[in-house]
Amino acid sequence: MLTHQRRIDELGRIVVPSDFRQALGVKAGDSLALTYDADHDTLLMRKAVPCCVICQAEEKLHAVHGKYLCEDCIRLAGV
Repeated sequence: MLTHQRRIDELGRIVVPSDFRQALGVKAGDSLALTYDADHDTLLMRKAVPCCVICQAEEKLHAVHGKYLCEDCIRLAGV
């Protein structure tokens, strides 16, 4: 397990250590998904993968104006 402590700057930013970036397979410009687990007071960081903006499905996606919609949500919307 990798562990580091980082200070948050005045704009709320932190630097993700290079060994974390390598382990996640991310580079400058990539997106990260952050999830806060209130039960364990833990922040989970993972490499973001494209997903539907409505249901968060990660399969059968179509790009619409820079956002992703899955086929099921497109069908439900009648588009």
